[in-house]
Amino acid sequence: MSGGFDNEIAVLSPVRPDGTLTTIYRPETNGFVGDVDLHWDAERMLFSMPGANGRWQVCEINSDGSGLRQVSQMPDDVDCMDACYLPNGNIVFGSTASYQSVPCWHGQKRVSNLYVMKADGSGVRQLCFDQDHDFHPCVLPTGQVLYHRW
Repeated sequence: MSGGFDNEIAVLSPVRPDGTLTTIYRPETNGFVGDVDLHWDAERMLFSMPGANGRWQVCEINSDGSGLRQVSQMPDDVDCMDACYLPNGNIVFGSTASYQSVPCWHGQKRVSNLYVMKADGSGVRQLCFDQDHDFHPCVLPTGQVLYHRW
């Protein structure tokens, strides 16, 4: 999917204005990459980008740019995005798999609820059942998940 974005996942080292920017991943199609979540060991990261079908997917890549893979394994009409690693090895993420819509948009915009999956994309389970969006999960030092609710 070509989106006309000029973005990439990169490392700035050293972290200062004259540091060197090294590309980790840049989509071939000028598609969007974002919602980056670095793993606890800093060896890999999750991010969101549109898949071949135009729907958002959760992807993972090693910090050296190798091993790119799509983690989310949902039906073709479902978006998955904004994932983060959990301390138990699972991944929490937002998805439109509930097929619910926002009333203030006359049912035209689907909402994202939070889901959890295993690191290989299997074992998907819905965590939130809200009428409005739940998104941007992050893990607190206590292991609790903090997220936005619209």
